Amino acid sequence: MAGTIASTGQISGPLKALNTNISLEVVNPQLNGIRLQEEWRGEFLGQYGNAAQLRMESTGASVPVTLLAQFNNNWNFQDFTFQR
Repeated sequence: MAGTIASTGQISGPLKALNTNISLEVVNPQLNGIRLQEEWRGEFLGQYGNAAQLRMESTGASVPVTLLAQFNNNWNFQDFTFQR
């Protein structure tokens, strides 16, 4: 796995009820020898004890990509959608 990851945002609250509002950026992601020459931007929003969501979209790609990951109340992975 390779690429550049940057994030900004806020994580607040007690450990049993964390709130997140994090913006993410991934530049030139690479996984198992497949490298995408594009930039992805998105956000992770959620409150521990309630559902959370990671949504990312590509910018500068010849074919746009949308990635959506849903997490349950304990932030365990629940659903994943990748559209290109």
